[in-house]
Amino acid sequence: MRDELSITFSTLFRVDLRHLYYASGLAENIAVRPTPDCARTLNNHGLLFRTTANGFVVLQQTERTVVGGLAPLKPLPAGAKLCFLLTARDNDLLNCSDLPLTPGPDPIYCFHNLGANVQDGSLLLSSDTNTPHVTANDVLTLKSLQFATTVASEASQVVFALSDAWGAPIDSRSVAVNSGKARYSVDLRPRGEGRYALAVDAGPPQWFYAGPQSHFEGRSFGIIEMYHRPEVPAGYAFIDPADGTLSPKTYTVIINNRRTRWRYYFVHKFRMTQMTPQRWPRSWPADWPASPPAEWPAEWPADWPRDWVVSYPGEGGVQFRPQPAAAKPMPDGALAIPFVSDRALPLCQQPPKGIALQYTGGNGGGSGIQEMENLPAPAVSALVPAEAGEELFSEVYVYL
Repeated sequence: MRDELSITFSTLFRVDLRHLYYASGLAENIAVRPTPDCARTLNNHGLLFRTTANGFVVLQQTERTVVGGLAPLKPLPAGAKLCFLLTARDNDLLNCSDLPLTPGPDPIYCFHNLGANVQDGSLLLSSDTNTPHVTANDVLTLKSLQFATTVASEASQVVFALSDAWGAPIDSRSVAVNSGKARYSVDLRPRGEGRYALAVDAGPPQWFYAGPQSHFEGRSFGIIEMYHRPEVPAGYAFIDPADGTLSPKTYTVIINNRRTRWRYYFVHKFRMTQMTPQRWPRSWPADWPASPPAEWPAEWPADWPRDWVVSYPGEGGVQFRPQPAAAKPMPDGALAIPFVSDRALPLCQQPPKGIALQYTGGNGGGSGIQEMENLPAPAVSALVPAEAGEELFSEVYVYL
């Protein structure tokens, strides 16, 4: 028997959205809102959605039981799902995140409470158990609720098998091949948005997320699915399966910050003129060009850049090495010489202070007179692909 005199709103679950690029540790560049179907479910079952400083919270209208528990006044039906759309507030979300820049066509990151990925006491909604952070394992292809797909085949028939998130078959159909191609149409509007899998000729299932047209608009980044059904691991269920009372949970999504190789281009403010041999560096390192450039700034010291270093106060042991072979002329005729970090460094909203350019005078000790004591850190708005491979660079131009 319930005590019906005490009715209130209680926390059903919270979701903390974290991003390690920001000094606050919060995903300041991500907005969240319920999908239209979710908004209807919330309204029909006495639920409230509220954004918080950390992410969002869902509150349930409850009544207290005779044994002191909190029971939903309008319980969610078995199999219920609540979906929340994540969108980027700006165009730099992927630039500052340790995620693929090109994860595929129409990507959407999918998080849910089905994985039982507990790390350091946090109930993670991401899938990779080797890291607490969101990874490429969490991304799916976003498709419309109604679409068609075409596959090439040399056979006369191709079998398509469509299943839901639980592996239950939705459709299995043999399609004739015409002109080397088989076309298969999918209509998931009666079932609604969610994760589905499509297999071709008994091959491995290809997972995708089907959603309404609104998911393709704006800066859609991800979807959070919160389930109330038996398949949810016990530690992740926000409703106690034994008695139907609330079992409030806090779930977490953590996005790591991106790391890049930093490349400072130092540009001398004087115009370039023909350099004489007397002005050439005293000791020409073996990894420098075989011959000097045709022009060199006349007012540069002869020891530039051999006796200059960039000091980084963050991670220990990082070195910025000059690469005069990669020097490039600027539109004003000046020459820009890059100093490049020998390892990837984290992009942060508040980078370490004291990144300095120092003149060592050839002492080899890495210390000397500070030419600039606070160099600017790279911005996240522009990333430069490496000349080879998948490594990324961040560039900063500094005029001396």
